Amino acid sequence: GLAFDPGTGVDSSVRGKFFLCDFGGGTSNSGIRSFTLEADGAFYKLGESDQPIWNVLATDVAFGPDGAMWISDWVQGWDGVGKGRIYRVMGPEFNAKVAKQVRDLLASNMESLGAEELLSLLSHADRRLRNEATWQLAARGSVEPLAKVALDTSGNRLARMHAIWGVEQSLRKASEVTPAMKAASASIATLLRDADEMIRSTAVDFMGQHGDASNAAALMPMMADASLRVRAHAALALAEMANRKVTAPGTFDATVAMLAENDNRDPIVRHSGVTLLAALGDAPAIASLKQHASLSVRRAAVVALRQMGSDQITKFLDDASPLVVLESVRAIHDTPIPAAYESLARMLKDTMVTDDAILRRVLNANYRLGTKEHAEALATYAARPVAPVAMRREAIEMLKAWETPDPRDRVLGDYRPLNVRSV
Repeated sequence: GLAFDPGTGVDSSVRGKFFLCDFGGGTSNSGIRSFTLEADGAFYKLGESDQPIWNVLATDVAFGPDGAMWISDWVQGWDGVGKGRIYRVMGPEFNAKVAKQVRDLLASNMESLGAEELLSLLSHADRRLRNEATWQLAARGSVEPLAKVALDTSGNRLARMHAIWGVEQSLRKASEVTPAMKAASASIATLLRDADEMIRSTAVDFMGQHGDASNAAALMPMMADASLRVRAHAALALAEMANRKVTAPGTFDATVAMLAENDNRDPIVRHSGVTLLAALGDAPAIASLKQHASLSVRRAAVVALRQMGSDQITKFLDDASPLVVLESVRAIHDTPIPAAYESLARMLKDTMVTDDAILRRVLNANYRLGTKEHAEALATYAARPVAPVAMRREAIEMLKAWETPDPRDRVLGDYRPLNVRSV
């Protein structure tokens, strides 16, 4: 059970919090934990955490349309005792008036509401009502009033974001793009210069879904935005466009610059840069980053080539950084990238390789390739007195299992069957 505060109900103590069931088998060590998340660049970090409801063997937690929190109780033990309880929880500051309004609106036919009332709900404290209003306005194709809300710089942030999402949904649902939709799209593009980073990020996402080549050119500078969140969203939006074969000149270099500047600090910026490199699909250009001075860029290049399944990744097997080499070995072996297995197997001759994670995969590459030459390579390694004892034993075990290999991979445990073979 995991639930997030919908914005109304229970009381003010739950605002902005996640609630998670912690099932420990007994009431003394079980209950509902709460925590908040705080923005940390494009990523998040853990904020306040607590145990607001404890000594109950909770299996699920949810917020009901009545404004209460509902909890199911397993009672005791891992096997259960053949009975259970359901608790309805409200705090001392429960606002019955607001709860009734939300309950009645959620139960109503939203199609009967007028445009003005739906637009007013875009700024409602309850997320469920905001979503319902957004979906209804989008279904009606109400792009002009939605765009007006989005462009209101003095308006509620959440209302503006929902308005952008509403325009995007209208475009996605439309059988043809009307002049009004084109005008609304153009107005959303102006929000790339908005002062609010969340509005800029949402506008970036919109353009990634519906943009053309000119929009790709407009998004590219956003990878250098002052906000790390905007940078990440811009790279992901450009990746979405690249998957549709829509790109702008200079995108590759801008992506590399973003990754270098990030220097592995923000994981979401790193992920978005890797995703964009892979979407651009230029394996030789990515492989050329082997010469890049930034360790972060070279590791990102390896992960991008892994996503592409490209054998160009072998160029990084002799990188100066052990981290890059390990990333490359894992990519080739674990993905797997069969075309690069031979290069991986040849690393067994390198006496400088001592990392267990690398050696196990190099040994396994020889085992899986399965020729006479690979068997001889394993035997030679097993006889090498300076090699790690555990790895020499692993080579011997591989030779013992050579004829009838286990269908489970020796490193990962995945089902990767091999054919029966002769010694």
